[in-house]
Amino acid sequence: MAESFDPFDINISNSPLDPLKTDAEDNHEVSQIEAALAGVASGVLKIPEGFVSLGAELMDAFELTENAAAKVEQVFDTINPFEEIAEQRAAGKIVEALVSIGVPAAAGAKIASKLATKALKARKRHVCKFKR
Repeated sequence: MAESFDPFDINISNSPLDPLKTDAEDNHEVSQIEAALAGVASGVLKIPEGFVSLGAELMDAFELTENAAAKVEQVFDTINPFEEIAEQRAAGKIVEALVSIGVPAAAGAKIASKLATKALKARKRHVCKFKR
């Protein structure tokens, strides 16, 4: 009987005999540009992580759950492979922080600006009604 071959069953190991792994992968030093790009990707992934971990920490604080924040952290550590690369260089750390804080701050500023404009227009209409 012939042995069946599954093309999707690929065995990738960390052994030194692995033909898919080269010495360059073991001796690879992360450049500033690579770390900065990884920082962008990691910063984007950290935005939802912040919201979810805040909710988990509040649930832990009010004793609704136990260790929810730790579990959320473990899940996001597996989801975000760029964090390790970004943390190897200062450029990656800085860009990651700017993206994870700057993007929500810019969105919040845009929303606040629209609300303030609407409030000023409403106030102007309201004041004009009483002057007549």
